[in-house]
Amino acid sequence: MIMYALKVLGKLSLLILSFSMFISCAHPEAITGVTIDTYFDLFVKNNNGHNLLNPNTLGYFNPDQIRIYYGQNGKKVEVYNPNLDSPRGFKITKNEGNNEYFIRIFQSDASVEKEKITTYIQWRSGLEDTIQTQIAKPNTSNILTSKIWYNGKLMYDVNTAPSYVDWGNGQFRRLLEVIKQ
Repeated sequence: MIMYALKVLGKLSLLILSFSMFISCAHPEAITGVTIDTYFDLFVKNNNGHNLLNPNTLGYFNPDQIRIYYGQNGKKVEVYNPNLDSPRGFKITKNEGNNEYFIRIFQSDASVEKEKITTYIQWRSGLEDTIQTQIAKPNTSNILTSKIWYNGKLMYDVNTAPSYVDWGNGQFRRLLEVIKQ
């Protein structure tokens, strides 16, 4: 009796496995996602070459005072999404290879729909910069930054920039150096 039950169970398992494989092959197109690669990194220093994101630099930019705004429908909207790892739309990191701090700016989700987006960085009260980013959509599954203007000056162009910049112990796709007065 036990042997008969094991045979039936084995055949049933084989039938279920075969049916599952048949169903999974019914849709041959691969499931793919969309790559949204629109962030950029800034290395910010003063006229003396001191890193303004380093807390040891006199007059450094305190992360608690930095605000990111996205341009939306002609208005500046402050970024604050408490459920994200970087709720204010940026993160400051120390590159352990060269002991320099940099800020990563995350672009607006509007990059999915628009070809050009505007981001404002308020370093502290009264000190603000404007970044305009051109977005490229080379196919249906990629949304990429193709050009970046910082206060009206073209600082990055995917057609002329290297694929990656070696800096410290990392490779950066879009690392811009900014000198603040």
